[in-house]
Amino acid sequence: MKIILNRPIQFLFLSALLACFLQVSLYEIQINFFFPVNLLLNKIPIIFLFLSVSIAFVTNNIKVSLSSEFFTWLLLLNIPLFIIPLLGLSLSIALNITDISFDYNQIDYSGRMLNLLFLTAFSFALHNIFFREEQYHIPIKFYCYGTTLLALTGIWQLLSFYSILPFPFETRSYVHTVKVETIAGRLTGMAAEPSYFVAFIADFMGLSFFILRSRKNILYLYLFISIICLYYAFSPSGYIILICSVTCPFFSMFLHKKTGKYLMALGPILFIGAIYFIQSDGGFYFLERLKIADENSRYLMLTMPFNLIFNSNLTTAIFGYGIKSYSIIGPSMDFAGTSNNIFADILCESGILGFLSLLAFFIYIYYSILKSIKISYTQKYIALFLFFDLLSSSIFRADYATLRFYILIYTIYVLTYVDIQKELK
Repeated sequence: MKIILNRPIQFLFLSALLACFLQVSLYEIQINFFFPVNLLLNKIPIIFLFLSVSIAFVTNNIKVSLSSEFFTWLLLLNIPLFIIPLLGLSLSIALNITDISFDYNQIDYSGRMLNLLFLTAFSFALHNIFFREEQYHIPIKFYCYGTTLLALTGIWQLLSFYSILPFPFETRSYVHTVKVETIAGRLTGMAAEPSYFVAFIADFMGLSFFILRSRKNILYLYLFISIICLYYAFSPSGYIILICSVTCPFFSMFLHKKTGKYLMALGPILFIGAIYFIQSDGGFYFLERLKIADENSRYLMLTMPFNLIFNSNLTTAIFGYGIKSYSIIGPSMDFAGTSNNIFADILCESGILGFLSLLAFFIYIYYSILKSIKISYTQKYIALFLFFDLLSSSIFRADYATLRFYILIYTIYVLTYVDIQKELK
């Protein structure tokens, strides 16, 4: 089906969608075409968000329906991300009950609040506008175009590793922790580092299954590019994301007759693939990184919030230290401003209540997909693929305040409740 945009507001929304990966990927990347240029591009999506949401509401393009299922999804998501941490921040300041010595005035919580509000409004408006025109697949296609661009820069970088082809982006492509002489570098594309890159490539793979399922030759090419990019990123998180995204949907749908034969075929494929992988440079690097995982600073950043919360007072344990509090708690303990894990970050900022609310949100989405009777088994598998992609990547990147997180929620929602196979033929 051809893409037909009926209103200028749709162009603005899709421009924001195409820019979404810039907010996470391209922050402070050096480009050396003729001279170094520091790209502070993470503000571009926010500008698009502000313009698109404001114009949409001002021109009455949005009709707010509190009974919408998608509104329920967004509400459940914002309980642990926004409502509970805001309550925790208010209680900590009002009652002065903080167990840790730091100044709440150092927190730029207004930026996080505005970001989450605009992301929520944008997602709801995106759903409203494109569902009204029955063009719900268009935003998914445009996000796929964005991830395709990123994947192609990964192939470009790979060629530059083993040839004289120049690559103008200065990224964190160096090999660290475990040295393997045969590894020239780790793929990042034009993303800042491999952990950013692999999350988008997993999205790229999942969306390829959906967008190109009727065009097998192009689909195989996209899948080949995805596997090459994920392998040569030499990212343990990327390998785990791929394994979870591919296998967990099969096991989730095991009771369905139509998936039984595919599950039986998957076992030998995974076994053979695992043997080849373990014997490769990527397998060696992955296993060596796992051996020293408990010595890594990321392990300490992950466990620190649990130690803090379970040794704090009752109010803080329930509601957390408040919105964006980890950004100053972490540095005060010589850690980074995030644990790189959504559950650890939310536990610190939203307490046990927020942690359980986030678990409830993911469980609700998971069962919504499994119980959907409006879609085919293939579409259900793709929805589960993207669900486990989002869930597993969130364990390694706490990028829940980015448009990538929200557009995946929108995509999973569409795949769960709308049979749009005929729209893509």
